[in-house]
Amino acid sequence: MRKNPYFDEHFDGIVYAVCIGLGFAAVENISYVFSSEDWVSVALSRSLLAVPGHYAFAVLMGYYYSVYHFVNHSPKIAVCTLLAPVLAHGIYDALAMTGMVNPYIGSICYVVLIYFCIKMHKRAHAKILALVEKDKM
Repeated sequence: MRKNPYFDEHFDGIVYAVCIGLGFAAVENISYVFSSEDWVSVALSRSLLAVPGHYAFAVLMGYYYSVYHFVNHSPKIAVCTLLAPVLAHGIYDALAMTGMVNPYIGSICYVVLIYFCIKMHKRAHAKILALVEKDKM
């Protein structure tokens, strides 16, 4: 993306990252669905959680990449470009996988996971609006 002549606005980093993240989610979801015996519940749960999750993680990556590319070339921002989505995905995976250990803990973690996804979406929305405003200037 760095050398792409069309990468000229902050929002472009988010758009490109989301396209990549959702493409990865599609491939990953297909592999999970085809490798499961209970493919209907896997497809349903992954469509409700994994797709929005990958969207939110990609927004984080695209946001930090745009900040690094256009505003601040600090090592801290460069690290955040990978660390923020990796940590978010790790938390998501940890919460999602606890249901396999204990159904009661899994139910509680499921509610926490939904809350986490909603908070991530709100944070991503606020960051997107800030970048769009910055591009208008």
